[in-house]
Order: sequence, then C-alpha cells, then structure tokens
Amino acid sequence: MKRLLALVFCLLMAASTALANTYKPLSWKRERSPFVPKQENYLPDLSGYHDGSLDIRIEHITYAEIPVTLAYVQLVDPTQFRTALVGKFPSKQMQQIYNITPRLNAVLAINGDWFIGHNDGIVYRNGVRLRFRPNSGRDTLIIDQNGDLRILKPTPSFGWHGEAEAEVWWENYLAETGIKPIHVFCFGPGLIVDGQLYEDFSDCHLDVAPAYPNKRLGIGQLGPLNYVIAMCEGPEVGERRGITMPDLARLFYELGCYNAYNLDGGNSANIVLNNTKLARQSREIPDIIWFATLER
Repeated sequence: MKRLLALVFCLLMAASTALANTYKPLSWKRERSPFVPKQENYLPDLSGYHDGSLDIRIEHITYAEIPVTLAYVQLVDPTQFRTALVGKFPSKQMQQIYNITPRLNAVLAINGDWFIGHNDGIVYRNGVRLRFRPNSGRDTLIIDQNGDLRILKPTPSFGWHGEAEAEVWWENYLAETGIKPIHVFCFGPGLIVDGQLYEDFSDCHLDVAPAYPNKRLGIGQLGPLNYVIAMCEGPEVGERRGITMPDLARLFYELGCYNAYNLDGGNSANIVLNNTKLARQSREIPDIIWFATLER
C-alpha cells in the first residue's frame, strides 16, 4: 500500500511539473491577475471550474451530522495561490469577498485571518513581510515558494523586548528549512501538523470556542499544489449547524491532509466562486486568499 501511495505521489509530482512548465508564473508584484476566468469553464450550479491550469470541485457533504461545503483546488504553479487586502496595509478597509474578487480576476476566494484586528503574529502577503511579532498563542501557517503548507505549532514567543532574538530565530529557521515564505497567517489553531492530528484544543489562546459548534473554515493540503477547503454554516442559520474544532480537525484528517489549519470563522467564513458566495451569511472582511487561472 505504501509503495502504491508513493507511486501516486510521484505521478502527481511529475504531472504537476510538466503542466507548470507550459505556463508562465504570475508576478507577485502585480496584485491583479492578467487572465480573466472564462465563463464557459465554470461548471454548472456553482460546482467548480476547470481549465488546463486549474481544477476546482465543490462538494456538499454531511459530517458529524452537519452540512459541510468542500472546495478541492488543484493548481499547476505556486503563484496561482494568492492573497489580497481590501486596502493598502495598514488600512482597515473591509468589503464582502464577492466585491473584492472581480477586480482581481479571482476564480475562487476564501477569507483570510483578519490580522489587522490585532498586533500580534507573523504576517506575509505575496512575498512581502507586513508584520513580525511571533506569538505563542497564534499558530503560524506558512505557504512557501512551492505552495506547500507549513505550520508552526506553537509559534515561539519572545515577548515585546525580544525582537533581535526573534529575528535570529526566524532567519535560522528559514535557512535550515530552505523555506521562502510567500504568505504567512497568524490565526489557527493548527489542526494537522506534519501528519499529526490535534483534537485537544484546551490550551488554545484564541477566542475560537473549540468545543462550541460554530461556523468555521479551514484549509488543508492533500498533495503538491493540491488543497481542500472545508466550510460549514453556523448555528445562526438553523438548528444543528456549526461544527466543533475537533470535528473539523478529524474531517481534514479523514480527507487525507498532511497539514491543515483553521482560518477566521463566524460570518467571516465564506467560499466565493464566480463572484458568488456559497455561505448563506457573510460579513465584510479585510483580507482574502484567492486562486487564479493561468490560461489566456
């Protein structure tokens, strides 16, 4: 079985590399993609999008007796995994996701981590460092130059007077791992880290009410440039809705993720496809994750 999985992984790597060589990567310096999604490539009934550079499939399942929306995303190049802010940092401007996506030419988008609402954490967007205040209360998600998810759980903490020590730690960590951070998020918690499933969040410092059934959204990695996003509605839109953090972690584990991370929840949680929201309720937010096509 392990040999079969290894073979499948190698085939995926080879296929992804071959496809990537046929497309030119997007520039991190340009926020907007030059490639407009084609309406004929969207699948019926908001069920996905498909072209030679991007495959998105939307599934609706029931997990722990709760309706969950899954978005499977397969890319051919890491530059298709992108982020955007509503206003130039440190602006606190906010908009609905579906009002942000048209100006970016985004095929699919989800909420980010609302990092402008506090002053902690490590934050990079599209290769640019915006904040560097490591905090052990916030697990760190790194999207590296290969589009791989890396999670620091916990994030080392150096206090308000340990800036120099923190910089040395970060430089050493990046040098030792060979990581070039493209996007870095400071929400969490990490749900699966290097294959280890986490189900006990009693020491979580964030106000995410792990044991309470709530509207949540997370992202996990299935393979090279292959991701799955999971979102559920909250209890405010009907009985028996919302999912606990342990159940969300188990869902990603059962889906086959090696790393998975919780992003901002509540009415921030949304998946937008073809500039149309898939969540019933949503609110304005300051930052998003989005995916671009490479086809003209």
